[in-house]
Amino acid sequence: MNRKLFAWVFCSALIGVVLVPTAKAGVGHETMIVTVKNGSVDIPGYLLAPGKYKFEFTDLEHDVLRVSTADGSRQIGFFEVVPIWRRHRTESAKLDLSTPANGSVERIRDLFYPGERTGYKFVYSQKQ
Repeated sequence: MNRKLFAWVFCSALIGVVLVPTAKAGVGHETMIVTVKNGSVDIPGYLLAPGKYKFEFTDLEHDVLRVSTADGSRQIGFFEVVPIWRRHRTESAKLDLSTPANGSVERIRDLFYPGERTGYKFVYSQKQ
Protein backbone atom coordinates (compact mmCIF):
# COMPACT_ATOMS: atom_id res chain seq x y z
CA MET A 1 0.00 0.00 0.00
CA ASN A 2 2.77 2.45 0.91
CA ARG A 3 4.59 1.75 -2.37
CA LYS A 4 1.44 2.47 -4.40
CA LEU A 5 0.82 5.67 -2.47
CA PHE A 6 4.45 6.74 -2.87
CA ALA A 7 4.35 5.92 -6.60
CA TRP A 8 1.12 7.90 -7.04
CA VAL A 9 2.47 10.95 -5.16
CA PHE A 10 5.77 10.79 -7.05
CA CYS A 11 4.06 10.56 -10.46
CA SER A 12 1.66 13.39 -9.59
CA ALA A 13 4.52 15.61 -8.50
CA LEU A 14 6.52 14.75 -11.61
CA ILE A 15 3.58 15.54 -13.88
CA GLY A 16 3.04 18.83 -12.02
CA VAL A 17 6.69 19.81 -12.39
CA VAL A 18 6.71 18.97 -16.09
CA LEU A 19 3.36 20.49 -17.07
CA VAL A 20 3.16 23.66 -14.98
CA PRO A 21 6.30 25.33 -16.39
CA THR A 22 5.11 24.51 -19.90
CA ALA A 23 1.74 26.13 -19.27
CA LYS A 24 3.36 29.22 -17.75
CA ALA A 25 6.37 29.54 -20.04
CA GLY A 26 4.78 32.18 -22.25
CA VAL A 27 3.80 34.57 -19.49
CA GLY A 28 7.13 36.36 -19.27
CA HIS A 29 8.37 35.71 -22.77
CA GLU A 30 5.50 36.16 -25.21
CA THR A 31 6.21 38.52 -28.04
CA MET A 32 3.69 40.47 -30.08
CA ILE A 33 4.63 42.30 -33.26
CA VAL A 34 2.45 45.38 -33.67
CA THR A 35 2.18 47.23 -36.98
CA VAL A 36 1.24 50.90 -36.74
CA LYS A 37 -0.38 52.22 -39.93
CA ASN A 38 -2.00 55.50 -40.95
CA GLY A 39 -0.43 57.84 -38.43
CA SER A 40 1.09 57.68 -34.99
CA VAL A 41 -0.23 55.87 -31.93
CA ASP A 42 0.37 56.94 -28.34
CA ILE A 43 1.74 54.78 -25.55
CA PRO A 44 2.55 56.36 -22.16
CA GLY A 45 5.05 59.16 -22.78
CA TYR A 46 5.92 58.11 -26.33
CA LEU A 47 4.46 58.37 -29.83
CA LEU A 48 4.91 55.32 -32.08
CA ALA A 49 5.36 56.41 -35.70
CA PRO A 50 4.12 54.12 -38.47
CA GLY A 51 6.18 50.93 -38.53
CA LYS A 52 6.53 47.57 -36.78
CA TYR A 53 7.22 47.21 -33.06
CA LYS A 54 7.90 44.31 -30.74
CA PHE A 55 5.95 44.17 -27.46
CA GLU A 56 7.29 41.69 -24.90
CA PHE A 57 7.40 41.24 -21.16
CA THR A 58 10.68 41.57 -19.33
CA ASP A 59 12.08 38.42 -17.76
CA LEU A 60 11.86 39.87 -14.25
CA GLU A 61 8.52 41.64 -14.11
CA HIS A 62 5.10 40.68 -15.49
CA ASP A 63 3.87 44.23 -15.07
CA VAL A 64 6.56 45.80 -17.27
CA LEU A 65 6.29 45.64 -21.04
CA ARG A 66 9.34 46.30 -23.20
CA VAL A 67 8.71 47.95 -26.58
CA SER A 68 11.34 48.00 -29.31
CA THR A 69 11.51 48.07 -33.08
CA ALA A 70 10.42 44.74 -34.60
CA ASP A 71 14.00 43.77 -35.43
CA GLY A 72 15.16 44.73 -31.92
CA SER A 73 17.69 47.26 -33.20
CA ARG A 74 16.23 50.17 -31.17
CA GLN A 75 14.61 50.08 -27.77
CA ILE A 76 11.63 52.41 -27.30
CA GLY A 77 11.20 51.90 -23.56
CA PHE A 78 9.69 50.01 -20.66
CA PHE A 79 6.03 50.59 -19.83
CA GLU A 80 3.97 49.76 -16.77
CA VAL A 81 0.89 47.61 -17.39
CA VAL A 82 -1.76 46.15 -15.09
CA PRO A 83 -3.59 42.88 -15.69
CA ILE A 84 -7.20 42.99 -16.86
CA TRP A 85 -9.58 40.12 -17.59
CA ARG A 86 -12.13 39.17 -20.22
CA ARG A 87 -14.83 36.59 -19.99
CA HIS A 88 -13.77 34.81 -23.18
CA ARG A 89 -10.38 34.05 -24.67
CA THR A 90 -9.31 36.02 -27.72
CA GLU A 91 -8.51 33.90 -30.78
CA SER A 92 -5.86 36.28 -32.04
CA ALA A 93 -3.79 39.10 -30.61
CA LYS A 94 -5.97 42.10 -29.80
CA LEU A 95 -5.10 45.75 -29.22
CA ASP A 96 -7.75 48.16 -28.02
CA LEU A 97 -7.33 51.80 -29.01
CA SER A 98 -8.99 54.87 -27.59
CA THR A 99 -9.06 58.56 -28.49
CA PRO A 100 -8.47 60.91 -25.55
CA ALA A 101 -11.03 63.60 -24.79
CA ASN A 102 -8.80 66.34 -26.20
CA GLY A 103 -9.00 64.66 -29.63
CA SER A 104 -5.28 64.00 -30.02
CA VAL A 105 -3.87 60.81 -31.56
CA GLU A 106 -5.23 57.38 -30.68
CA ARG A 107 -3.59 55.59 -27.79
CA ILE A 108 -3.14 51.92 -27.08
CA ARG A 109 -5.37 51.25 -24.11
CA ASP A 110 -4.79 47.52 -23.63
CA LEU A 111 -3.60 44.36 -25.34
CA PHE A 112 -4.40 40.65 -25.25
CA TYR A 113 -2.21 37.80 -26.41
CA PRO A 114 -3.86 35.04 -28.49
CA GLY A 115 -5.78 32.43 -26.52
CA GLU A 116 -5.65 34.40 -23.25
CA ARG A 117 -8.35 35.77 -20.97
CA THR A 118 -5.87 37.98 -19.20
CA GLY A 119 -4.79 41.14 -20.96
CA TYR A 120 -2.71 44.13 -19.98
CA LYS A 121 -3.75 47.76 -19.68
CA PHE A 122 -1.20 50.56 -20.13
CA VAL A 123 -0.87 52.95 -17.19
CA TYR A 124 -1.17 56.58 -18.31
CA SER A 125 -0.47 59.52 -16.01
CA GLN A 126 -3.23 61.98 -15.11
CA LYS A 127 -1.68 64.54 -17.50
CA GLN A 128 -2.01 62.14 -20.40
